[in-house]
Amino acid sequence: MGVKRRILLGWEFGAGNGHAVILREIARHFPSESYELRFAMRFPATATGRGIDQRLVIDAPSDRPLAKPAARSTYGEFVCEALMGAGQDFASRLAHWGNITAAFKPDAIVAEYAPSLGLYARGRIPVVATGSGYSLPPARMPEFPQLTKRSLPRFATEGELVDRLNGHLRKAGAATIERLPQLNAADAYGLMTLPLFDPYAEYRDCDYLGTCNPGGSPVPGEGATGFIAYFDESWQFNDAFLDGLRNANVSGRAFLGMPLRRTSKRMAGSAVMLAEGPFHLAREMPGKGVAIHMGTLGFASAAACAGVPQLVLPKNQENTLIARALEGAGVAINLPARQITAEVIAEKIRHGANDSQMRAAALRLAAELTPFRGRDPAKAVADTVRALIT
Repeated sequence: MGVKRRILLGWEFGAGNGHAVILREIARHFPSESYELRFAMRFPATATGRGIDQRLVIDAPSDRPLAKPAARSTYGEFVCEALMGAGQDFASRLAHWGNITAAFKPDAIVAEYAPSLGLYARGRIPVVATGSGYSLPPARMPEFPQLTKRSLPRFATEGELVDRLNGHLRKAGAATIERLPQLNAADAYGLMTLPLFDPYAEYRDCDYLGTCNPGGSPVPGEGATGFIAYFDESWQFNDAFLDGLRNANVSGRAFLGMPLRRTSKRMAGSAVMLAEGPFHLAREMPGKGVAIHMGTLGFASAAACAGVPQLVLPKNQENTLIARALEGAGVAINLPARQITAEVIAEKIRHGANDSQMRAAALRLAAELTPFRGRDPAKAVADTVRALIT
């Protein structure tokens, strides 16, 4: 048996289960008899909770969440503020990645929403950058386009941010950048999204792999009844949301994280069943009347592939872009989280579950997405990694 090749899989920004699931699925294509893996994860408990072997998981560089994160007009400003804003230590973050790579000595890196890992390793270790349309902007852009409808206060100009980044990169012995979009520059890319959800489509020069849905992409089912809902645990403390879900009087299943006692008590006797784990979307999404979520890419894509109308309650910029894309396609109601009341939520759920025009538009969209069914984005990324090191 030859020497095992070493693959480092890193996750730096973003929340939820999706990032860990993507890296888990990519890792399945590296058999243990030929590869040694290490997962550097932003939230190690999330990784192990999604089935990644605890013995292979280490801490990615930690960040200090901004007390009151300001909204920014571009992805570049948002990421640079997370790296170099008040209370952040970009130098220590780079040093941490340096320690990880020195200890593990990877032959290649998969960087899932991990810009500083890519910045540290670029030119030293082959890097495949993975992400969604939002979290993997094209490095070839001259500058970041504005993603918001109105201009917001700037963190700094792109020129200033490039200078600040380069000062840290030089001290860490890393390659410098010439333009801010090179935050995401890598040897190869795994763009794991659908064209509908890409805010940078006009700049793309790589293939869309589709989204990573363990078990395969859903297909439209017969009929349309009830709802399916997916939210993180924080929504269990939003009483207006919970009351709206209950008072809609539409049967359905909701995963809001592990059900808390207060949530179970509030939903007792209602038509809402609380799931204790994430859904198997290929089985459970088809045939639903409406899919309710906060704008997460995986869930939105599964509903789109299944031809299910959607009710989206976005909180952050990426969620909002997904909600607007679905709304523009005529397949979703976009209801920003700040606008919700129990009455509005209940009415929108009933509307979404019974709107025949929205259902027809959702089925048309599902037909357009047929080419993306049957794809295995995780395998495509693994194949790309192997091509870089063989």
